[in-house]
Amino acid sequence: MKNFSLLGLLAALTFSASVMAQEAVPATEADREVMVEGIGIPAHVTVGGTELGLNGTGIRRAFFRNFYVGALYLTEPMSSLSEIVSRNETNRIALHFIRDVSISRMRGALDDGFENNTPAEEREAFSGEIEAFKSFFEPPTQGDRIDIDFDPERGTIVTINGEEKGVIENTDFHVAVLRIFLGENPADNNLRDGMLGVD
Repeated sequence: MKNFSLLGLLAALTFSASVMAQEAVPATEADREVMVEGIGIPAHVTVGGTELGLNGTGIRRAFFRNFYVGALYLTEPMSSLSEIVSRNETNRIALHFIRDVSISRMRGALDDGFENNTPAEEREAFSGEIEAFKSFFEPPTQGDRIDIDFDPERGTIVTINGEEKGVIENTDFHVAVLRIFLGENPADNNLRDGMLGVD
């Protein structure tokens, strides 16, 4: 289990404008967080017994509005999707919603993410998993948090405000999920770069 120092956290958070705007809140090591758009983002989380550190954050913007703060948690800082995939370790993408989003827009964004980043043959192979994954989501409202976890022992887990909504046991599917946010054609390049901690 990897411990993340505050120095390491701050180093990982200085790569993007959205991350540089964050302000660390002094507290005990367990309670430390960073502030983004008025939202306290925990510096550490635990998934399946594995402690993860905050790799970076970004803001999903569209139509001149901010929709959510995305936070990526890893076992240690990484700056590329390929490295994350090659390690095949526990991780989390947390979405902290700044405004309400309709379920049609949410699921449409997921469809676009899969279509733009996953080859057609893979989408066909994962068609059942994709539909099940989308069904786990509910229309998010301001203040909601959606966690998309990967646990190598369980698969891809969707949790909304602390309540587990469903699990995709096919562990290969999580790569397609990561690509939605971190792939070559994400919905928001700044969101991706912020979460990966790159300029």
